[in-house]
Amino acid sequence: MKKGTKIISQQQKKSLAGGQLGSPNGAKAKTYKRREFYINKIKQMPLFPTELESLNQVMDDLIKYPLKESALVKLNRQLRSDITDEQLAKMVVSLREDEILSIKHENEKIQDNQIIY
Repeated sequence: MKKGTKIISQQQKKSLAGGQLGSPNGAKAKTYKRREFYINKIKQMPLFPTELESLNQVMDDLIKYPLKESALVKLNRQLRSDITDEQLAKMVVSLREDEILSIKHENEKIQDNQIIY
């Protein structure tokens, strides 16, 4: 009984560790981390303000909204193939502009893992 309780509590801790971005090993969290690193890198270079704004919008979307299944598949595939940060940035900006990055609801912001009473 104690062993089972210990296993369940460990699994719950792992599932809570992900936060709004889900599992730290998931495409959403990995993409967010890589975008954050890339944004810090490009802040040191001359850059068009619109490009930085687009990346900030992508980061907001990654936090606020769940990924669409097609975007999740594309991101996982590219992350496994060692895509460069610049290529990943262009890809997620393009996915967002084409409205295929995340699931957005017009009147409300619905996030992953909501508790319904």
